[in-house]
Amino acid sequence: MSDSQDVFGSACRARKVPSKPDARLHVLPHAGHWIQVGQAERFVAVARLFLAEE
Repeated sequence: MSDSQDVFGSACRARKVPSKPDARLHVLPHAGHWIQVGQAERFVAVARLFLAEE
């Protein structure tokens, strides 16, 4: 999620994320809608950490 395009707001995220037991929220500065393309290295690093948790 982009910090510059915070359409849901931090209060909304604070309610939504805890309602999903396995959810993780990572805010990557200067990210757009296609974070997996625009910031591929950072996206892959976060995804790998999540997938390695099991």
